[in-house]
Amino acid sequence: MGIAVVIMTITGGLLFLFPEFIMSIFINDAEVIKDGASVLRLVAVSEPLFGALIILEGIFNGIGDTKTPVFISILSMWGVRISATYLCVSVFNLGLNAVWLCMIADNVVRFALLLYRFINGSWKKKFQQ
Repeated sequence: MGIAVVIMTITGGLLFLFPEFIMSIFINDAEVIKDGASVLRLVAVSEPLFGALIILEGIFNGIGDTKTPVFISILSMWGVRISATYLCVSVFNLGLNAVWLCMIADNVVRFALLLYRFINGSWKKKFQQ
């Protein structure tokens, strides 16, 4: 997990330090570059955690416990990402950054739940028979 976190920290650092340049590779519109750079900075901060999340999901899939990451993903996707995004956009009239913050919050919740399950060790029962 450490290597993934290091790589994602470096990637996140690049996204945070050079978002306008990265956006300008794909588009010339100044307003889109400005909005995209703002989003890239938000995403940049969450990259290390996202790398750890991917590894944790892979661990559970690798040990044959595929139901846990799927269940947690569905729960978090609907409970956090979709519902919070709906509230931010439709109720509170917040913008693009709020949508991406909801996506990041979903990743944080998924990571926390998977980490709890991993540390709890209840998945080990499968191998102690």
